[in-house]
Amino acid sequence: MALARLRSMIKTRLLPDLFERAAVLFLFSYFLVRMTPRYYALLSWGWANFGNFHIIFGAAFLIVSEALAVCIMTFRPLGQPMSGRPLDWILGFSGAAVPLLVHPAAAAGPFWITEPVMITGLVLQIFAKIALWTSFGVVPARRRLRTDGPYSFVRHPIYLGYSLTHMGFLIGYPSTYNAALYASVLLIDVSRLLREEQFFSSNPAYLAYSKRVRYRMIPGIF
Repeated sequence: MALARLRSMIKTRLLPDLFERAAVLFLFSYFLVRMTPRYYALLSWGWANFGNFHIIFGAAFLIVSEALAVCIMTFRPLGQPMSGRPLDWILGFSGAAVPLLVHPAAAAGPFWITEPVMITGLVLQIFAKIALWTSFGVVPARRRLRTDGPYSFVRHPIYLGYSLTHMGFLIGYPSTYNAALYASVLLIDVSRLLREEQFFSSNPAYLAYSKRVRYRMIPGIF
């Protein structure tokens, strides 16, 4: 009986958890492979053009935000109950992977608009991930409910942070491809948060939290 229970836990909890961590690490490695050469190019360009260091800082915030997610997932407790619904996994990893396909276009938007919007989104992501801490994950799971920090204003501040970052990037580097890609990401993220709320709907504490914090992403609107 104990052996059967252990096998069941490994199959239903441990393996999905390890797979999620490995997949996130793979995506982060892909992100670094694409980002590192461009970041070094920005550094070289920035030393020659001191007025363009805002771009370097924005890229640094992006790297910190994504590295933080990997670190949190690496050290969080193993075997927490995760959603077994395929759609939750598809949406979760689509939302994480699709933004990595964006391509810089010819710069068009003024940096004094694009950079503050992007950096605001990145800072919000970082603070929300810190507030969520070991409850952070790509796939919905029954982890500790976090309601402080940014989560006391909206229920999904990480998605709001990502949306602001994408908006700033699209204003600065507009193209039909990037617009279509980010529109797809927004649709995926909204679907993700709705599925997450459905997953948590059996938790009385989450229901009470959702009544106290009414808005999902944008205060007063959504």
